[in-house]
Amino acid sequence: MGPFDSRVIANRILDIAEQRNIRLTMMQLLKLVYIAHGWWLTYSGGQPLTSDKPQAWQYGPVHPLVYNAFRRFGATAITERARDPETGFAYSDEITSDIDSILGSVVDSYGKLHAYRLSDMTHQVGTPWDQASKKWGNYAPITDASIKEHFDELRRQRT
Repeated sequence: MGPFDSRVIANRILDIAEQRNIRLTMMQLLKLVYIAHGWWLTYSGGQPLTSDKPQAWQYGPVHPLVYNAFRRFGATAITERARDPETGFAYSDEITSDIDSILGSVVDSYGKLHAYRLSDMTHQVGTPWDQASKKWGNYAPITDASIKEHFDELRRQRT
C-alpha cells in the first residue's frame, strides 16, 4: 500500500492524536508527518510513506500540501481535517495495520513534544533538512535516501 498523499497521513495522525487526547498545532503536525515518513522509510526497507516529498523550509522539513491544508490554524490547535476542495470529503485512504502502528508510535513518542522541541530535533547539524538546506537552499526537496539514512542511524542508536 502507498505511498499516500501527505494529507491522508496528516489526517490519520490527527485521528490518532485525538484518540489519545493530544491536540496538535500545524507546526507539530508538519514535523510528525515528516518523522512518520522517516520511520516508515526505515521499517519498510525504503518504501516511501508519502507520495509528495518534504522540502527544506526555513523552519524545518515541510510537506507543502500539509502546510497549505492547515495553515489557517496558525499556532492554535487543529480542529478539522484536511479536505479535498472539489468534493469536500476529508482526505483518507486504506492504511495498513503496519503503517497505523508506526503512526501510533510516532504520536506516542513525539506527539506531546512542544513544536519548538520538534523543530530543534529536525534542525540539528547533519540532518536531512540541514544537508538539503546547505546544498540547495530553502524549499529544496529532501530526498528519501537522505531521510532513510538518518532514520536508519536513529534506529541503530536505539537498539
